[in-house]
Amino acid sequence: MKRISILICSALFFFTACEKDETRVQLTADATPAVITTSPTELGRPITTESLNEPLEIRWDKAAYGVTTEVTYTLEVDAACHDFAQPVALGSTSRNTFTVTLSELNAKLVGDLKLAPHREATVQLRITSALNGKFQQTSDVRTFTITPWSEQPVALWLAGGESAPAIYATTTPALYEGYVYLENDQSFRFAESPTCPGTTYSQGASAGTLAAAGSAQAISVAEEGYYKVNAELTGLTYQLTKTNWGLIGTATAGGWNSSTAMEYDKVTHTWRVTTDLGSGALKFRANDGWDINYGPADSDALAGTLAQTDAAINIHSPGNYTVVLDFNRGAAPYQYTYQVIRNSDVGTPTTLWVPGGYQASGGDPSQPDALTLYALPGTNDKIFEGYVNIPAPTWIKFTSAPDWGHVNYGSAGANVLSTDGAAAGIDVSQTGYYRVLVNIEALTYDLKKIDTWGLIGTATPGGWDSSTPMTYDAASKTWSKTVNLVNGALKFRANNGWEVNYGPASDQLQGTLTTTDAAITISEPGSYTVRVDFTRSAAPYLYTYTVLKNP
Repeated sequence: MKRISILICSALFFFTACEKDETRVQLTADATPAVITTSPTELGRPITTESLNEPLEIRWDKAAYGVTTEVTYTLEVDAACHDFAQPVALGSTSRNTFTVTLSELNAKLVGDLKLAPHREATVQLRITSALNGKFQQTSDVRTFTITPWSEQPVALWLAGGESAPAIYATTTPALYEGYVYLENDQSFRFAESPTCPGTTYSQGASAGTLAAAGSAQAISVAEEGYYKVNAELTGLTYQLTKTNWGLIGTATAGGWNSSTAMEYDKVTHTWRVTTDLGSGALKFRANDGWDINYGPADSDALAGTLAQTDAAINIHSPGNYTVVLDFNRGAAPYQYTYQVIRNSDVGTPTTLWVPGGYQASGGDPSQPDALTLYALPGTNDKIFEGYVNIPAPTWIKFTSAPDWGHVNYGSAGANVLSTDGAAAGIDVSQTGYYRVLVNIEALTYDLKKIDTWGLIGTATPGGWDSSTPMTYDAASKTWSKTVNLVNGALKFRANNGWEVNYGPASDQLQGTLTTTDAAITISEPGSYTVRVDFTRSAAPYLYTYTVLKNP
């Protein structure tokens, strides 16, 4: 006969010690565990939006201990594939029934057991009884099938544990899509659940095909990166496309021609960039091309969901923005999302002053006739560029403030700078218009004399072979030309060559300039006045142009 002894101490009142006389309770061989009486069909009731608040009563025959001491019953569930390795408690009671809502059960299945929503799972239930936390007896195991519910779409995991990334069902049957960061030594199989894989899909017989067999070769990538992943389970195919994301549109520095690169954040699993934007349109595209691109579901929303659309986000106010792109889809609203967060108005870029002997003061950076350079976007205020007119042979230096009391830069030899305040000035032996480029990190500079700016392209009299010269206006500090143009392309270049040239950020008759192969399209022949402005002294603090058709 099986005998287990327990010392039971009776407390009649608070702070009363246990009696010295011991009462021994024996658990005899005829002690029996609880027996679950609720059927698998009842336990596996459908969970839907409509049934979440419905109660589920779980019943059992009481455990027998041969004593009248109160018995505590704890209900536990686990995925059948785990066989109660890490069971999850539904709750405890002293009765032989326990009621839980389908919503509460569903939360345990999805949140704690990590079962895949919308996929049938095999679950086990057991009931453990105990006297004062001891003498546990475990009931029979009741196995049932149930399909957990979630607002989250049906997922397909890149198998590798509970933290495995997932892609999600699209509106096309059996087609899944998502974005995942893959390491260069990472291999995976597609699985229907992150914990109990069920059906898995591995590398098929040829590239881009799948095999529904767990023993087949795993899928891998040759290059680490952020991939668009597509899997089609009816035809058993998949596609991996490495992506790098950027901003595009008239609100960006590159217009519609060149993307502004974003950076991937491995911690938040998002793409982001902080940059200056002008008024205009903003979209997102991958790999500096149009094969993969997204616009907003609502063009006037600075935060929202993305769609494959020709629409663009409307940026109404120039300013500095942080733009975030999120392809996770792991939480509500379970769609690709974006945020365009305004940081501030665009102010004058970081300035480098250019005092010199050309000034009436003889070289005072605080005076209004001191020339200025501005930091180039995306250089972290390390590289400055500007176009300045030096009216007479002279010397120049560069200062980080409109005075001599801060860091200033003089000559340390040809094209090399010194931060020694006693360093000599940089000799400018010829009067004229210069492009000045200064790198305060590398301590280098370059002076490029610009004898003339000209128009070039099929819209001009000289085509692509010969520039049409423009005239410099010292008062407005702009270059201009009134000229007859025909239908065709128009760009700007210096010194009748291609070393220094600019095209439009977007194909419009006025806008900002950038270093690009793109050209302005002239679609109506006629007389035009064309002007370029390299001053950068007012918003949008970029080089600008206008192409104005004359009456």
